[in-house]
Amino acid sequence: MSDAEPKPTQSKTAKIERCCSGWKTFLFNSLVGFSVIALQISDYLDKFPWPDVLPPREAGWVALALGIINILLRHWTVGPAGWRKGSEE
Repeated sequence: MSDAEPKPTQSKTAKIERCCSGWKTFLFNSLVGFSVIALQISDYLDKFPWPDVLPPREAGWVALALGIINILLRHWTVGPAGWRKGSEE
């Protein structure tokens, strides 16, 4: 093929197929496994006496505060969680 001729381009679908080859089954099974775990945790949390620990009137404020704290922490931190700069472990 000469330099004057345009090079054939791969479609996005072909790139995704090449990239994800061998991972589709793993991803599918992971999603199934995580959904089972999420359902079990949800079932457990439904039985927990939440109003005794956190009154419903205050639950919204606690959720708002947690969201704001998470946003602020994300803006203040730049590295991945659990790693220190210069750490090579």
